[in-house]
Amino acid sequence: MNLKQITLFAAFALISVGALAETKVSATCSRRAISMDESVRYTVRVEDAKNASAPTLGEMDGFRVLMGPMQSSQFMNNNGAVTSFQEFSYELQAVKTGKLTIGEAKIKVDGKTYNLPKITVDVSEAKKSSANSPATTEAGGQLFLELDASTTNGFIGEQIFLTVTLYYKDVGLENATQPELNLNGFNVQDIGRPQQDRQRYRGQIYNYLRFQKLLIPMKAGKLTIGPASMRLDIQIPISNRGRSRDPFDDPFSFFQRYRTVEKNVVSEPLVINVGALPSKGKPQNFSGAVGQFHLEAEATPKKVKVGEPVTLKATLVGIGNVDQAVLELGGTNVTGFTIYDPVVDKKTSVSDGQLKGIKTYSQMWVPVSQEVTELPAVSFSYFDVTKNDYVTLTAGPFPLTVEKSEQNQKVTVSEAIPVQRGSAPTIKILSQDIFGIKLQSGEEAISHMTNKKFLLLALVLPPVLFIICALIAFKRSKEEDPSFKRKSNAYAKAEANLKKAKKLKNKKEAVKDFCAFLSAALNDYVADTMDLPKGSISADTLEDPALKKEWQDLMNRIEMARFAGNYGPSCDNDQLLNDASRLLKELRRNLK
Repeated sequence: MNLKQITLFAAFALISVGALAETKVSATCSRRAISMDESVRYTVRVEDAKNASAPTLGEMDGFRVLMGPMQSSQFMNNNGAVTSFQEFSYELQAVKTGKLTIGEAKIKVDGKTYNLPKITVDVSEAKKSSANSPATTEAGGQLFLELDASTTNGFIGEQIFLTVTLYYKDVGLENATQPELNLNGFNVQDIGRPQQDRQRYRGQIYNYLRFQKLLIPMKAGKLTIGPASMRLDIQIPISNRGRSRDPFDDPFSFFQRYRTVEKNVVSEPLVINVGALPSKGKPQNFSGAVGQFHLEAEATPKKVKVGEPVTLKATLVGIGNVDQAVLELGGTNVTGFTIYDPVVDKKTSVSDGQLKGIKTYSQMWVPVSQEVTELPAVSFSYFDVTKNDYVTLTAGPFPLTVEKSEQNQKVTVSEAIPVQRGSAPTIKILSQDIFGIKLQSGEEAISHMTNKKFLLLALVLPPVLFIICALIAFKRSKEEDPSFKRKSNAYAKAEANLKKAKKLKNKKEAVKDFCAFLSAALNDYVADTMDLPKGSISADTLEDPALKKEWQDLMNRIEMARFAGNYGPSCDNDQLLNDASRLLKELRRNLK
């Protein structure tokens, strides 16, 4: 195979892999809080697409476009899986303060139009220049370090987005260490990798290196962050006046020479005023959660017999310190049930400078009495920083019908009657199932017994009839067995639910029903196949670790789409539907 053939084959393989990949479109903003003298980078990213045109920007409330669109593309090869990326970036400048909105943009990708969500940016007054900023190098370049926070006035438990930014101009950055700063009194979480780009700041274009952290204050008072410090190796040009006299050492000064200088750059400290949460109106079940949350819960099944389990499932979705979000399930001082400890699953992510998460509780309740008529309500309280007040969310109570269990009915198998010592027991014949054989006359009997055909038929016919009757009885018992019926119809039911979901995937108003059908397809299939109560299925039900992880990841995505409300344009719903269909086939192969 010659070089041209190899090149063509590689190109064909690359195109083929890209064609099989799923197209994804997203919009991001480099920062959610800036000052009037800073610009912000708005980027539309397209993944695995053949053709994408520049987006049409939405309404800009308080922004003007300084530059853009700036286009870039790249390919990534991860263990043979090739992913392509296209980005369209815009540099935006705020023209007023307040909470400004970058409107809903539209982009056409492979003939399909995608709507991108709005993004809100908090814009404050321009910063005052300080004595330490900027710091001037000996070659005239500028280099300074700044701390910035999404807010300088917050509450205990409120998330604060912190950026540590190194600005530099007319110098080359060769090496930089992680910034060192004092963060006592805060719970700290690093956010992704450092960002390196260019930005308009204070009327000039600077290169920058930005580190991002998410802070959650743990105590009240004036908490000081920093000062931050960074050790750097920078390259600065050597003046021509100091060039070598060697005639062979660049005699015409065609090439600019540089020298490396070590610098230590220090920022000014930043003070955050942290207030204690108000005691007035604080609910008894408040656990310290601060942010905005949504609660949804259900109990299934709604009709059981005594001794059969009911699963109470509650889901919290929100923005805030999800670790402090503790749900009160109402299992204290409840009679008529055997209550098991809940299984808690948590998933968090940081995007657009905010900590977002979903927390799911699954708890088993087993009624021990017919008198119970409901499961108690679930409640959760948090402090809403936008309302500056406490909010209590409640779901339930959940009505329940409990029937008498067949296992609780007294069935008398036999009855013992005392017998006096020394007396002989009497036997009462209830039925007679053995009868005497009436023989024919001797000649007639001998004639039949000596008939070979009759003898062969007499030997073969009984076992054949027995096998036929056994098969008929087995078939009838299976058809009447509820477990067998569930297992036989499980896959057809699951496919029917996926078809219902497919009809709703492009309807934004039906996102909850869409997710409910996806969840029912998978949960009901496992429950029916393994003959388990509906509503009691979780990742722990599955034995295969890989299958368990895939199940949990997909369920978290479905829950996030269902409860977050604004999760999915149609492309995300397509992905959820495809993943659910693929997982259903894997479950069919693994569950016997």
